[in-house]
Amino acid sequence: MDNFRHDFNSIAQCGILANGGLTRLALSPPDQEARAYLIKIMREEGLKVHIDAAGNIHGLLEGRNPELAAVAIGSHLDSVPQGGHYDGVIGVLAGIEVARRLKSADLHPLRSLKIVNFSAEESSRFGVATLGSKAITGKITTEELKQITDNEGTSFYTALQQSGCDIDALTHEVIGKDDIYAFLELHIEQGGILERKNIDIGLVTAIAAPSRFDLTLTGRSDHSGNTPMHMRRDALAGAAEVVLAVEDIACNSGVSGVGTVGVLKVEPGAMNVVPGRVHLQIDIRDTSMEAKNHAVAELQRRIELIAQKRNLGISIKMLCNDEPITLDSTLRKRIQHLACTMNITTMEMISGAGHDAMHFAAIAPTALLFIPSIEGISHNINEQSSFEAIAKGIELLYACVQDLTAA
Repeated sequence: MDNFRHDFNSIAQCGILANGGLTRLALSPPDQEARAYLIKIMREEGLKVHIDAAGNIHGLLEGRNPELAAVAIGSHLDSVPQGGHYDGVIGVLAGIEVARRLKSADLHPLRSLKIVNFSAEESSRFGVATLGSKAITGKITTEELKQITDNEGTSFYTALQQSGCDIDALTHEVIGKDDIYAFLELHIEQGGILERKNIDIGLVTAIAAPSRFDLTLTGRSDHSGNTPMHMRRDALAGAAEVVLAVEDIACNSGVSGVGTVGVLKVEPGAMNVVPGRVHLQIDIRDTSMEAKNHAVAELQRRIELIAQKRNLGISIKMLCNDEPITLDSTLRKRIQHLACTMNITTMEMISGAGHDAMHFAAIAPTALLFIPSIEGISHNINEQSSFEAIAKGIELLYACVQDLTAA
């Protein structure tokens, strides 16, 4: 694990903050620095490097029969603002470590092994998650990528062009069922279940998917001292009702339903002015599309009622409406069997967070493996997993790759 630790600590410097946390937004200078380091170590390990039209970085360890569909391992290097160092990075570097061990053991697998760093997995910059994996699996078009922008108005399409990617060639690079034999992703749990139950590995059965919205409520800015309460069109008071409605709907939408208002911007933002405009970003997730659709419809109904009662204008834009995914049970049982022979404990669980793996489930047997997160903390500067836990995850991943690439 010495090389893994060195690579981990090196990438941790890309976007590191004074408080020890991390901000490495997709295709930003810190992300480009991390990507350059990844390309360097891929080449040092003898992998063939390719950057596709969507900016995803592929490192190929060619098998004895390169015509066969490859086994792929993938995750991401980009982060949320003020995030931690483990989310995504562990999965990418675990793939490098697996390739390194195959070469060190002088093993020459039948199938090729592909390690992938997906661009823009986090929604923090462009407002939409898993853009790189969506693009390369044909779930989003170049025209749609032109409409997805960051806070400065730069589209993901333009950002890719600025990074030297030929995004207009995307249709020629979309991955199909003949390209991937199996897809694996190792990731931190981002929750506290595994640690609490003292389980080594979580094997994900289903991945929840988000419906995300931009919502703007428009009232009227007025003097806070001279405007009677019954005459106000207070956009923030309406937004407060929307926030509580999101919480209430999520609490009553089933076992896996969750809802979050993660962005709330008030204008004009002065203590002595009644807020005239509020922008919110809302995230609704579930492992059931039916339950998620019901929650979204109920939220829209309540927003209309709130706006009508308070005489507010509404502008709603859906950012995404992704489909929840059920992962391959046969591959999962195969991994469970391997883990049992290695005295690695496992449990089945769902993932409330979206991951790049979800876009490969329709293309190839796909498995998402979780390692414990200390105190369940993630998307936080205190995010951490022990290297002992990471090592077990890599051992199991290595065994899976040996098994799958030999078939």
